[in-house]
Amino acid sequence: MLSRIGAVLFFMTAGLFAWAHETGFVLRTPMADVLKAQLLEKADERRVLRLIDSAIARDDPSEADMYVEIAGRMGIRPPAATLEKLKASLTPEARLMRSAEEFGAAASGGGGVSEAALAGALGAEGGTAGDVRDIMLEGSKLASGGSYDQVVLGLSVAGLALHDGGPGEARAKAAGVWKVAHRNGLIDGDMRARLLEALSQSVALDDLKGVMAGLSFGTRGEADAALKPIAAKTQIEPLEPYLSGAAALLSHVGDAEAVKLASMAKTPAELQGLAGLGAEFGKITRGVVVLTGAKQISDFKNTQTVEEAIQVNPVPIALWAAVLLAMMALGDFNVLGRMPRNKANAPKRMFRRMPIRQLHSLDGDASQRNER
Repeated sequence: MLSRIGAVLFFMTAGLFAWAHETGFVLRTPMADVLKAQLLEKADERRVLRLIDSAIARDDPSEADMYVEIAGRMGIRPPAATLEKLKASLTPEARLMRSAEEFGAAASGGGGVSEAALAGALGAEGGTAGDVRDIMLEGSKLASGGSYDQVVLGLSVAGLALHDGGPGEARAKAAGVWKVAHRNGLIDGDMRARLLEALSQSVALDDLKGVMAGLSFGTRGEADAALKPIAAKTQIEPLEPYLSGAAALLSHVGDAEAVKLASMAKTPAELQGLAGLGAEFGKITRGVVVLTGAKQISDFKNTQTVEEAIQVNPVPIALWAAVLLAMMALGDFNVLGRMPRNKANAPKRMFRRMPIRQLHSLDGDASQRNER
């Protein structure tokens, strides 16, 4: 009996592995477990605690809080003194004073990379006012032949074209993400070159130069009326990878983190990858990128084929097979049960057990058949 159970389980296991191989079945690990494993593999406790202390020293509690959450996922408990400092910087009074100062400074000057500063700078880009302001400023330099900021001017024209109150509104705010990142010198050099190329394909700069050179705007209404045809000629398609990626980051990680994460991308493909990470990890995404080096969700492998599972866990698989083989061995490998030792003598034994009268009856029947 023991051998039969072992054999059934053995062949069922082999069949299951064969089915999984043929159908491409995969085993999934929860992403939280995968992230923890990656963090523990690529970041040590000292580095994480150092990042927390550095953020507190820069008076950037939002970043410190981000790394505290990551430390918690790694099973790390920051020192009590560090947590007390962070708690003090997160009081409503401290946050209000810090946010007011940084938000105001950034809204007027566009500088600063803290959460409040970047949020203030991005808030100043809301609506069409910021775009019209920048078009007037940089466009007048373009018309006079002076040096102008191509990124700011191009993104402002694109933002003006997208501010229609419809689906383009999110992408218009995404254009503001790139303007803020550019003003703070955060955009990677290769990404900036690619963005400039896309802007040259999108914005009708020659037409804008002619409008700016031939008109003097006395009121906001006159400016809007003159710039509307330029905005209508703007081709958004070349900018779509930049705008859709930044818009996704805005929805997943918030204003300030969207600016910082977009600035980490070197290509539009990396930007889309970071947007995917943002959808998975939310506001701790940038910390995850810094500590693991991941640039897209596929960098975190949370699936295993059957073959990979065997390679990763060879000992349990071998033990299971050994147990089943041992069960079969203990039953003398009589997989189909015990059979008579001498199969040729089986009919003889059957007749030997028959009653004598039944045997005579068989002999009589045979004699009658012979006489006929």
